[in-house]
Amino acid sequence: MNIGKNMNGCNAGMLKNKLFGWIALLGCLLIVGLAPSHAAESANAAYDQKLVQLRQSLNNLEARASRDQVNLRRSERRFNVLKKSLRGLRATARSELRSTEKTLGKVQQRSNQIQRDIDLYADRILEVERDSRRAQARIQGQNVIIQELNRTQHNKLLERNESRIIAYQVEMSKVESEANLVKKELERARFDLLRARSKSQSIQVDDQPELVVLRRKMDALSAAAIKSKAKAGKANEALRVAIDAKPTEIVAAKKPISAPVKRSVALKPKPKTQTPRRVQPQVKPIAVIPAPKPKKVKQKPIPIDTTPAYVFVISGDDESIEQYLELKDWVESYGAVYIQGRWDGLYPSKKGRAKAGTKLFLAQIETEFKKIPKKSNVILIGHGQGGGAAISAATQVAKKLGRRIDYLVALDPLGQGNLRANIVYQVKGDGCIAPDGGTLSNKAYLNCLAESSKRVITSNVKNFYNRWQKESTGLGDVARIIEVEDVAGRAVASRSSTGKFSIASAGTKTDQKRVYYGGNEDAHLELLEDVSAILPNLLVRYIR
Repeated sequence: MNIGKNMNGCNAGMLKNKLFGWIALLGCLLIVGLAPSHAAESANAAYDQKLVQLRQSLNNLEARASRDQVNLRRSERRFNVLKKSLRGLRATARSELRSTEKTLGKVQQRSNQIQRDIDLYADRILEVERDSRRAQARIQGQNVIIQELNRTQHNKLLERNESRIIAYQVEMSKVESEANLVKKELERARFDLLRARSKSQSIQVDDQPELVVLRRKMDALSAAAIKSKAKAGKANEALRVAIDAKPTEIVAAKKPISAPVKRSVALKPKPKTQTPRRVQPQVKPIAVIPAPKPKKVKQKPIPIDTTPAYVFVISGDDESIEQYLELKDWVESYGAVYIQGRWDGLYPSKKGRAKAGTKLFLAQIETEFKKIPKKSNVILIGHGQGGGAAISAATQVAKKLGRRIDYLVALDPLGQGNLRANIVYQVKGDGCIAPDGGTLSNKAYLNCLAESSKRVITSNVKNFYNRWQKESTGLGDVARIIEVEDVAGRAVASRSSTGKFSIASAGTKTDQKRVYYGGNEDAHLELLEDVSAILPNLLVRYIR
């Protein structure tokens, strides 16, 4: 190097004089130390500028990713609010439809009653007229003397019958006037029903144009958020690589040159007896202290919540109730586990469901309960025989395992043979038999209720939501009234099984109610659609 040559020149020519030699040597050392220091500072400045650019790029990308996430969450909130609003409108429209159906049913019933009254008055008039004709024929068949004797009584009978006919005709005219008013009311009720039915059918949640547009926008925002997050990750990796690859010019420290000093001192050795003089310490150039190389620390994985909520949805004999409740995507958006099954098997078995029935379901759900962490929330939702299976799982299996059931939702719960009595009551053996209208079966059903005790919702159930329908007519024990004959042969009306359960603990929050849908054959589906708008509000605190 040129610096080395200059140093050699200094040692040869300038050190003729001792004092001058020391000064020259010190200057050479300072030159040697400052030249690399300037180069290191230039490299350090360039490196710092590169890091600033990389950090700025990373900050910009992270800010963009954050904005995309905020826009996505805002769109999701708007989507959920709009969907909830549409569901509310649909529920209101269906409620109005049921109300108009109920009103129409009442008006129709009133119209039928009035018509029966009119027919009754007409029958009474005909009966009185027949009585008058028979009296006239009877007196005409008598001889003249007896006719004269009975003439006065006969005339009074005819006058009395005539008065009765007039009174019946007056009452019948009043009823007919009322019938005309009811007829107009019936026409209005039918018109209101058509309008309410049209309004109910016009509100479609999933196919609503605004929801479709929002769903597409959410998909685009989600893709943009994923892309921005990927770019921010690449920028972060580039910054990490740049920090690890720090230039050697900055890291290496400059060492002071000590060999020439030793040679210059050794030129004129001093005798051993001479007292050594104190040499002033040399001024060493400031060395660039190398920055410690960052250690690669393994990042700890983000702790994952190991206690998510578990939601079991159990259907009856019909198709899956998920298509009406629409809970799966909503539940899984909170990280909860969503499990679907049927009353005769939580999942298929090699032996088949029909052979095992509820026993297979209870055995399978016991296995699932044992896998769930104790701290996890558990929610059971069942419909029909699935509702009965959910109640058995909560009050028998979960109670035996000491498992808490945070929410038990029973919708039209039924037991064995699709009878409500076989789940509301602790029945013996094969349970009650269905009342089919015959005297023997009806009596057997009522005796089964009298001999059984009510089933109790156990204390491990913290919330119990129960809805059931009891119509005026229907199969099984859906009918509210069952008729049997007493000893005298008279028809006696008795109530069938209720849908209300007994509660073991006051700490269990309950909401049990009977609902009415005007005898609609698809009433159980209307119940599912109505409850689909209610369940998210009830369950959200136990899922997230």
